[in-house]
Amino acid sequence: MSLSPVPTETSATGRRPTLPAGLALTGAAITFTSLYLAAGALMPLLVAYKEQWGLPAALLTLAFAVFAIGFLAAILTLGSLSDHVGRRPVLMGALIIQLASNVMFLVAPGIGWVIAGRVVQGFATGAATTAFTAALVELAPPNRKDWARSSAASA
Repeated sequence: MSLSPVPTETSATGRRPTLPAGLALTGAAITFTSLYLAAGALMPLLVAYKEQWGLPAALLTLAFAVFAIGFLAAILTLGSLSDHVGRRPVLMGALIIQLASNVMFLVAPGIGWVIAGRVVQGFATGAATTAFTAALVELAPPNRKDWARSSAASA
């Protein structure tokens, strides 16, 4: 399955026009980077929540650490989902879940919501990571496919 660009219109041949390869690769790489930035963007709020709620350091550490639980759960359970249903549905779902986790984090009435939001955030990031990695390899220029595969394997 490949990550095909969003169609603008269908031609007389029935084929949808596509983005130039370099533009599609750049867009996917920027979106992938943005996903990881979004996963950490709200972390300064933890310090504010710690002061506001009088949290012990152990709970703050737990709120940071549970991200890995969601991330690993997604990698292990959804790793090849985009191979079966397509890159785009998996990526759109992961981005929507990422947005929902950020909302959970922002409106959290207590540390339980923050911890749940971090697990959900890890899950969204893990689901997107496998699909984005495959998409970046597919979108790499033919002369850079080997490099893209080796870079993806080391990530």
